[in-house]
Amino acid sequence: MIKTLLPSLLLTASSLFAFDNDSVNRGKALYDNICFSCHGKDLEGGVGFNLKDHEWIHGSTPQDISKTIKDGFPDKGMIAFGALYNDDQIQDITNFIMSRQEGLRDLEYKIYHDVNMETSINWDSATPSKTGKAQLPYPNFQLPEVDQFAMSYKGKLLIPEHAAGSFKLVGMFRQSEGFELFIDGEKVPLTLDKRKRFKESLQLSAGAHDFELRFIKIFRFASFNMDLIGKVRIPLAIDSYRRSINKAHIVEAGDSFKIIRKRIKNYAAESIAINHADRTTYIIDPNNAKITAFWEGKSLDIGPNINERGQHDSIPLAKTQIKLGDAIKAQINQQDIKMTYRGYSSYPQPKFIFSDAKAKLEISSKLNAESLLLTYTLENPNNKSLSLLIPEGLKVSSKDGTIKGNSFIPSPDKQNQFTIAIPVKEKK
Repeated sequence: MIKTLLPSLLLTASSLFAFDNDSVNRGKALYDNICFSCHGKDLEGGVGFNLKDHEWIHGSTPQDISKTIKDGFPDKGMIAFGALYNDDQIQDITNFIMSRQEGLRDLEYKIYHDVNMETSINWDSATPSKTGKAQLPYPNFQLPEVDQFAMSYKGKLLIPEHAAGSFKLVGMFRQSEGFELFIDGEKVPLTLDKRKRFKESLQLSAGAHDFELRFIKIFRFASFNMDLIGKVRIPLAIDSYRRSINKAHIVEAGDSFKIIRKRIKNYAAESIAINHADRTTYIIDPNNAKITAFWEGKSLDIGPNINERGQHDSIPLAKTQIKLGDAIKAQINQQDIKMTYRGYSSYPQPKFIFSDAKAKLEISSKLNAESLLLTYTLENPNNKSLSLLIPEGLKVSSKDGTIKGNSFIPSPDKQNQFTIAIPVKEKK
């Protein structure tokens, strides 16, 4: 089951071996330094997307990946690393990512109508009724629009260097016949037990292997699952792939904080969530500097956002103490601010920066034993005073001023920098 790689492989496959090990090792060191915090230690995804599977929103070629790393997508939480790394370093990171690609790619299918075990089929000469490229590179026998059919899939199976070696091919097939699997042109024997399950041992080298699956429908429901299990688990069927997706992904900050830029259900598309030590989370809207949500406990489940590549919103994991549509609103001379969002800093604490031609507003946060502390600073005030509108029902205190009704009025010596405290329960 070991095959010499040919130079004629498709770009996605050949890119696994278009660079040297030194570059990959340098790229891994850079990845482990910063990229892992969003994309996971093993590129499995976290706040950021999975980087080793088939799906790429912004292009899967090495050039596409390098451009994404260099230019980023700041509005979606991916900063432009071209400001931190030179082109050679970005290429090293790209090479490392490409070296970790795994699973099925470039899968094409052929469907043959009115074929059964009695009529049989000559797979090499029969004319298919329909052909196409699988949108998801996993065999899916629910695709044909007829009741009786035969179907084949051909593509590439990528095995990264770190995962090469011994695998178990496991799965379930409802039929007792009509199913053939070939890897590198060799037929893989599949012995079904009484429960129609199989488990076969395979040795797979690093590289791109030819993959072919043939199927003739017999059973009423044409479904099956199949996985390669070794140092990594690789789904080889659509049902296996769907089962492998972790539907939930809770963002955790540990003892520090986490800034989360993912679409959040019921909040503005650009909203940013800040989780402090898994004790409290608040949401800030960069369009207007408003704090639009605050809750205690776990932060967000971003699984729907990750697994559907941003097509669904992340879900807050507790009820906010700020009524939807209300907010902590900063005001200058008792007027809503109209400043442009300039970005955020994450050292030593989260800080969000807004400015206009005359002044700059900074909003930072910090957690102590009892409260979330929000500090507002107005630079170059030019006789302007800063104040806040507080949402009804939200408990707020401050040594830097007084609260009258729903307004926080800072002391005369604190009009341009003050801190408010929102009580937070001790973590159990």
